Amino acid sequence: MSLAPSPPTSRVIAILETLATTPEGLSAVEIARRLNLSTSTLSLILMTLREQNYVERLDDRSYRLGFGVLRLLNGVARSFPLLGIANDELTRLHAKFGFGCTMARINADRQEVILAVGSTQSFGIAPGVSVPLQPPHGTIAMAWRSNEDIERWLNSAWWHDPNLRGKHQKKVMFDIRKIGLAVHGIQNNVNETINQLRELLTSVQAENPKDILRTKLDQLADIVGTRIYSADELSTRECLGVSHIIAPVFGPEKQPRYLISLHVMQDEVSADDLQQYYEELLASTKVLSKQIGGSLPVS
Repeated sequence: MSLAPSPPTSRVIAILETLATTPEGLSAVEIARRLNLSTSTLSLILMTLREQNYVERLDDRSYRLGFGVLRLLNGVARSFPLLGIANDELTRLHAKFGFGCTMARINADRQEVILAVGSTQSFGIAPGVSVPLQPPHGTIAMAWRSNEDIERWLNSAWWHDPNLRGKHQKKVMFDIRKIGLAVHGIQNNVNETINQLRELLTSVQAENPKDILRTKLDQLADIVGTRIYSADELSTRECLGVSHIIAPVFGPEKQPRYLISLHVMQDEVSADDLQQYYEELLASTKVLSKQIGGSLPVS
C-alpha cells in the first residue's frame, strides 16, 4: 500500500489499517516502507498513538494495535448491533465447511465487505474492499427491486449491447429470486481465478479514472460477475466448479441490506455438497434477517 502526499489524518488511518492486517506486529521500518513514509514522520505518529494506547510496542520493538481500539470497537458494536451475531454465523459456517466467509454491506451505490472470517485475503477480499453497484456487480443487491428500478439500473451499464446483456441479466435475477441465492462459477480453474480475482480487486480499489476503472470492472465481471449458474444448471446432478455462493440478508423493507458469501473456490462440487451449502447459508441469512426485523419477500 503506497501512500501519496496526504493530510496527517490519512497517515494515521493508513498506519492503523496496516497494523490491523498484521496482528503479530510490524517494525517501524516495515510500516514506513509499506506506506512510503519517512521514519521521522512515522515515529511522531506512533508516539501519539502509543500515548492513547491505540498501538503498543512489543519487546522486539515492533508495533501492533493496542487496547485503546476497543473503545472504537464498542462504539461500532453499538452502531452496528448485527456485527456480533453476524460474526457468530460466519464463524459457524467457517467451522462447518472450512471456507472463508464474508459479509458485505449494501450502500446506495456500492457493496463493501465489512466482516471476514477465515482465509479470504489470499484472493483479495477483506474488510474495506468494495465494488460499485453498476451492472453486473450489483446483481444480487438489485434482484428484488421493482421492474422500474431494475430497468434504470440496467440502463446505467456501460455495455455495448445493453439489450442482449440486459435480457440475460433479467433472467439471472429471476433465477436468483427463485433460488434465494447466487452460485458463481469458476471461469478457468481455481488457482487462476484466485490470482486474477486478487489482482483485480486490489486494482479496482486504487483506480480513479473512469475509463480505467471500467476496464478493470469488466475484467472482474468476466471472472465472477456474469458466471452465475441458472436454476436449470443447478438442478442437474453434475459436479460444478464454484467460486463463491452469495445470499442476501433482508431488512424490514424486504430488500437486501447485506450479502453473506461462502468462498468455496473448488473446481468440482457435488450436488449433495452444494445442497448442504445452500441450506446452511440460507439458515444463517434467515437468522440475520430476523435480527434486523427483515424477512424474505413473498414471490
